[in-house]
Amino acid sequence: MKGEGSRIPVLPTTPAVRLGLAFLVGVGACLGAVLGGNTLFPPPQNPFEAAVCVGMTALAGGAALGWIVWYLIRLRRTINKCDWLVCPKCDHDLRGLAGNPVTCPECGRVWTYRQIELSWELVVGRRKRSGSDEEP
Repeated sequence: MKGEGSRIPVLPTTPAVRLGLAFLVGVGACLGAVLGGNTLFPPPQNPFEAAVCVGMTALAGGAALGWIVWYLIRLRRTINKCDWLVCPKCDHDLRGLAGNPVTCPECGRVWTYRQIELSWELVVGRRKRSGSDEEP
């Protein structure tokens, strides 16, 4: 049986992050379809059309990246405010729940404190500990 320390941490995939990443993939697919040409969109006929296609795609991609960065900054603040006890699957605050492991009341996923910490380390970096090194 594998020990708890040998488990691969779960990358937090909250709905907002999934939506932003899907939007970026869609923007890239649209750029490829428009510039590459297909039956729906003919390829650009002059440099102005190509510049408009690239500019609009860059604008949409920049908006998506900006949204993801804003969300991750807000998420980092929430994680620190909640002492890292935030469900990596649904962003629910897990403070005040007794026991280790804890069951998220929002999504039903069961987490140990170490799994939660490892998952968030992938997103926000190492936790800065103050005082003791014990689990909450």
